[in-house]
Amino acid sequence: MRTTIIHQRFLTMGLLFALLVSCSAVFAHAKYERSDPGRRSVLTRSPEVIKIWFSERLEPAYSTIVVKNKAGDVVSEQKAVLAEGNDKLLSLTLPTLEAGKYSVFYRVLSVDGHVVDSKFKFRIKQAKPVQP
Repeated sequence: MRTTIIHQRFLTMGLLFALLVSCSAVFAHAKYERSDPGRRSVLTRSPEVIKIWFSERLEPAYSTIVVKNKAGDVVSEQKAVLAEGNDKLLSLTLPTLEAGKYSVFYRVLSVDGHVVDSKFKFRIKQAKPVQP
């Protein structure tokens, strides 16, 4: 009798564990993994492109990146695109940016239907003049 109860408890715990593991996969969201430039980066020159990698595949039609300068002006009229062959990498081509602080805003829709939005900042520092 006692061994039957122990077996039932192990079976119940195993089923609960399996349920929790399967639920975490169902409720996965596209999470920010890394970016180039990275969060709070200090650069010595203007980046040509902003790249953001996510943990889940993205829906390209509903995924955006907007970069604004310190005054709040949008610095690029380009649209963010998914990298060819990598539907977890979103990028935005930039014009040459002046020294200053910039904010990167992103809003993505993962293929599981969840919207994630956030922001991060980077700075381009003034180049030092070369001494003759």
